[in-house]
Amino acid sequence: IIYAKELGMDVIVTDHHNVAPVQPPAVAVINPKRLLMDFPEKYENFILKDEYITDGIYPFLDLPGVGVAFKLIQALQTELDGLPLGQEKWLLDLVALGTVCDVVTLRDENRSHVFWGLKVMEKTRRPGISALLEVSGVEKDAITARSLGFGLGPRMNAAGRLETAQYSLDMLTASDGFTALDKARLLDDMNRKRRSDQDKIFKEAILQAEKMTSDNVLVLSSSGWNHGIIGIVAAKILEKYKKPTYVLEEVGEESKGSARSYGEFSVANAIRFSDDIITKGGGHNLAAGVTLPTKNIDLFRKRVNKFYQEQGFNLEEQKKLLLPKADYELSELSQIDIDLFNDIKKMEPYGNGNPEPIFCIKSVGVKNVRYMGQDSQHLKITIEGNGGDFNLLMFNFPPELNVEVGQMVNVWFTLTLNEWMGRRSIEGMLIHVEVVDE
Repeated sequence: IIYAKELGMDVIVTDHHNVAPVQPPAVAVINPKRLLMDFPEKYENFILKDEYITDGIYPFLDLPGVGVAFKLIQALQTELDGLPLGQEKWLLDLVALGTVCDVVTLRDENRSHVFWGLKVMEKTRRPGISALLEVSGVEKDAITARSLGFGLGPRMNAAGRLETAQYSLDMLTASDGFTALDKARLLDDMNRKRRSDQDKIFKEAILQAEKMTSDNVLVLSSSGWNHGIIGIVAAKILEKYKKPTYVLEEVGEESKGSARSYGEFSVANAIRFSDDIITKGGGHNLAAGVTLPTKNIDLFRKRVNKFYQEQGFNLEEQKKLLLPKADYELSELSQIDIDLFNDIKKMEPYGNGNPEPIFCIKSVGVKNVRYMGQDSQHLKITIEGNGGDFNLLMFNFPPELNVEVGQMVNVWFTLTLNEWMGRRSIEGMLIHVEVVDE
């Protein structure tokens, strides 16, 4: 930016991360969270309090990067020709994709963007989006926020994780269907490679984590761990060990990594606590990035664990935050039917800040247990109780959630529609199961 300024260029930066102490020397740095620095008392959870609505400051601060860019486009429409007012709505398919995949809260303006963006995507004229839907196995008339987060997003992100995001951009800007399909298939292949590399790093990271049982915060590192993948690995390690996790790629004298957390522990604030021993870093409370000298990794590990202790966290109390909380406890399985499923669909789009309703039913019997997948990593169980049988599926289930036929269990789950050979049935996506003590 400094060099561009020296050349006489004006630069506008759009951002949505936590605000850095020093802003770049651009013409403008557009970041809604800067308002939180200026008016902290006027916001609650990034939303302007009712009593300040008339103050004329922006009401919603949790826009993703794509949302800030969309706001800039809307502002430019008031000053420049080229995109007639009202036509910006046809950009909402891209806004929805970026909003879901950036895992911001699906509240307020984000929720509107995703709701209408899904409508636009159903009618999309972009050959790239149509091709990506095809290779992802998503029907246009059945697109949900989950389709974006688990189908389209991972394929587009795979390009940047392994090589360059240019491949994804080429697909999005393709002007004909054949070119777009070729690009989409390339992304699909790269996503398979990403999953394979991810599994390898994950297994190596587990070996390190098993040696750090006394650490409340895990800091794992190695050379050869692809920097574009380690963020996903950090999330998987967090899920497995229920501990905030930093995963670093060592590249000679410098290491770069990603962090994931949950609950009240802020990985971004822990990085700030380590400012004197790192090169740079920052991000969100639950996800952040850091660059530091490789020689300082052990010191960084001690520092973030010290931060954890000084904040007064208790790991067992933190773990409770990961347990599901039921929105509704069913008394019998017969309550689950297509009408219930259709009713909860009206509350979509689901995502961060507006999660799918979680159901719970207690003291039901395990009728059948089936393992699926190449490594038997997926679990399908059939439970029985008042009202008949019900199938529940969990992908990549943790061993501690294993159950046996004949046991009585309490289960927590969301609802999904299974369509096979023209038949439609309601099944559950298993979130948690606990065996009832006899």
